[in-house]
This record gives sequence, structure tokens and C-alpha cells, in this order.
Amino acid sequence: KYLLVKAFEDILPKEIVTRKKQGFTFPFDIWMRNMGGGIFEDTVSNGNLNKVYAKRAWDKFKKGNLHWSRVWGLVVTEKRNTSPGKGRHQTSVDLKTLQAPRCAGKQAKVLFLVPDMFSNKGGIQAFNNYLAKALFELGHALNVISINDVEPPGNIKYPFNCCSRSRYLRKPLFVTAVFREIINFKPDIILCGHINFSLLCMALNKIFKIPYLTITHGIEAWNMNGLKSLACRHSRGILSVSRFTRGEILRQLPDYAKENVYILPNTFDPARFRPKPKPQYLMDRWKIKNDDKALLTIARLSKSEQYKGYDKVILAMKDVIKKIPKTKYIIGGSGDDIERIKKLIKENALEDNVVLSGFIPEEEIVDYYNLCDIFVMPSKKEGFGIVFLEALACGKPVIAGNKDGSVDAVLDGEIGVLVDPGDEKGLAENIVRVLTGEVKKEFYDPEYLRSKVVENFGFPVFRKKLSEILETR
Repeated sequence: KYLLVKAFEDILPKEIVTRKKQGFTFPFDIWMRNMGGGIFEDTVSNGNLNKVYAKRAWDKFKKGNLHWSRVWGLVVTEKRNTSPGKGRHQTSVDLKTLQAPRCAGKQAKVLFLVPDMFSNKGGIQAFNNYLAKALFELGHALNVISINDVEPPGNIKYPFNCCSRSRYLRKPLFVTAVFREIINFKPDIILCGHINFSLLCMALNKIFKIPYLTITHGIEAWNMNGLKSLACRHSRGILSVSRFTRGEILRQLPDYAKENVYILPNTFDPARFRPKPKPQYLMDRWKIKNDDKALLTIARLSKSEQYKGYDKVILAMKDVIKKIPKTKYIIGGSGDDIERIKKLIKENALEDNVVLSGFIPEEEIVDYYNLCDIFVMPSKKEGFGIVFLEALACGKPVIAGNKDGSVDAVLDGEIGVLVDPGDEKGLAENIVRVLTGEVKKEFYDPEYLRSKVVENFGFPVFRKKLSEILETR
């Protein structure tokens, strides 16, 4: 184990390799891609492996169509055949024996249909990225088709089809790409990444007999129309990101088998989101002094997402600053609700206390979390709330609404303060309580908050849960 830890210590987060008496998965797939190529090529060039078959196997592995262990097996076989005391003999490999088995519970071909993964930033996009990463690391052959992405990053490690190069043709292009990959890729299972794709998945199931799992996040699945309900009923299983969303699904589908509605909570990157000192450049940018208290909300400021509760925090600030005058509220995000928010700030004479940062670049997100003293988002229609996980991983106390999936993110109040999102006075009182040290002492312990959120929602936990769900399907 010591040698394995040393080999992967630059890839695995520190809290993973240093924890005691717990097992974890080593990222052999990543190591093979980054370093294993040289070993493989050296073995092929100097050994007796059939070079045509070997090259084909390596190419399939790099495209995500072959599990790393199948390729590494060739290296081990060749090393054994050419080691001292062993006779050298020709080794020919039939690629048919190397294909990932087409059955549930083992490496399978997964077609993942998503709205987008890279063109926008939000909880669903983050979930899709982590889900694809988990599938890839679990050794499944993955093929992604996105209706809204224009171009994937250059470091993508699996086939990724973008359909938004033409604004008016993206839907026909999406459907065409799906049928093309059904024929060429021959998936064992389809992951329906949004309920809006469920009708298409049901049609594919009827035509090609391919099972599908439907992923449900939040408000989009809480009031399904008749056709979407029908499509969900035909799903082999339904994945919900929270108990609240699962409950809403079962409310609408009372005859659907409860054991087939799974909870797969959001996750985050523990190596990226971690406690740091307050960044001076952001304190200078927003004129925050050392003795100021900072509240933070990161959300899309959309008219259709006013349920996030940032306007309630603005109204609560009137009472907060009466007791703690040196308090600033930073709202990170952009959208078509910005003019209403500006008007609300002006009407309540809060121009000196509320900061509209605009869209926050990815490279500054962690710094914003570390800038604040409390992350607050009293949403009343949140599917889960990945932002709570990110803030907690940075060691920050959080305040969340008690009417939706946010409850799961803070473990029923174990690692966060739950408030009634419709009670502005109660919200203000709880903000003051947290700022003045009147809540559980654990909420002020960054290591406690971080360890709890990593333990319950870290990526290894997410990957293991996904593996268990796929094994049952």
C-alpha cells in the first residue's frame, strides 16, 4: 500500500491518502493515460505481442472503449513471457476477448444524454461532469451527446458529441446523433440526463429495447406533465439528487416501485474546495475591511429562479446591520433579474452593504467562498444545492432553506443552519446568531465541516454509490 500511495500521491487528495483504516480506489486509469503509455509502447516494441492487436487495444483504451485492466493485462502477460527463466513465444491477442462485457454490474457501454456540461455553469452541469468522470473511472465505455454544448474541452477522455453548432438545428442534430450512436456505439444502457429527454429515451427503448435510467434534479421534475410521467414510468430506474426530489417523484408516480427510485446526491472536488485565508485582492476589490463580516450567495440571478432567496437576504440585511453594522452581503451571479435586485437594494438604502459581483469566473470561485464568513441561500425550491457542499468544504458556516433538497446538503441541520425561507425576520435573526457565535461550536470549526462534507459527499462516495446503482440495473 505504501508504494501505491507514493505512486499516486500527486493525483489523490491528501485527505484520502492519509486517512487510516479505510479502503479507497487507486486511479489506475488516469495513471495509465498519463504515464502508462511509455511502458506499454516499450513492452510492445521490445516484446512478442502482436503489434497490430496491441495498438488496436491501446487506441480503444484511449477512446474509452476498453477498460485499463485489459490493456495492462497485455503488459503483464508479455513481461511474464519474457522474464528470465521463461521461454519466449509469440503472443497473439484476440480483441474479441478484450471487449467490456455487455451486462449490468460490470463494465458496460453507456450512452449519456445531457443538456450541457460546459456551455453553462450550474448544479446540473457540475453533476453531469462528475457523473461522466465517475463512469469513466469505473471503467465503463462512455459516449456523451450534448444538445447545448458547442465544443468540449481539449482534454476530454471519451467521445463527446456537440449539437449546438447551429442554433436552429440543434434539436434535429441531437436526435440524429443519438440514433447514429445507437447504431454505431450499441449502448447497453442510456442515461437520460434530463427529464426533457425522457420521451426520446422511451421511444429508443421501444425501438431498440435499450433500458434507460432517468436523472431528476429539482423543480423540472416536481410537476411533470402526462407524457413525461409516462416516460419516467418506463425507466428501468430513476436517479434523484435528494430525498425531497425522490419524494416528489413518488408522489407523482405512486405505482412506481420505490426501490427503483435511487438517491444519488451531488458531489464536489475536495482537492479544489478547501479552506484558505481571506484573499486580499477580493477584499480590496469590494472594499471589505478586516473587521467586516461578509455574507455570500452564489446563484444564477434569473427571473425564473427567484426562489433562490437572495432577495430575502437583501430584505433581512435591514435588520442585520442594525445589530452588526459592518456587514456586507455579496451576491455572485448574473441574469435577467439583476435590475429588480438593483431596485430592491436602492429602495432599502443598502448600497453600502450589498455588493453585486456579477458573474464569478471559475478561477475565483474558491476565493469567494473563503472570503465570506457565512454562505447563505434560503432557497425554497432547490433540488439539492452543490454550492452548500463547496462552501462547507472551504470550512464556512452555511444557512439553507428547510423546505427543499437543501436539507440533504446540510445533513438535516447537522452541518448547517436551516431556516424558513419565507420568514425574513427569522432569517435575519439566524444570520446574527451565526455571526455572533450563538450556534453550535462545530459550525465554526473548518476541519469539522470539511471532514463531514467530504465523508458524506466527496467524489469517491459519489462514485461508489453510482457503481452500486448500476450493479442493480
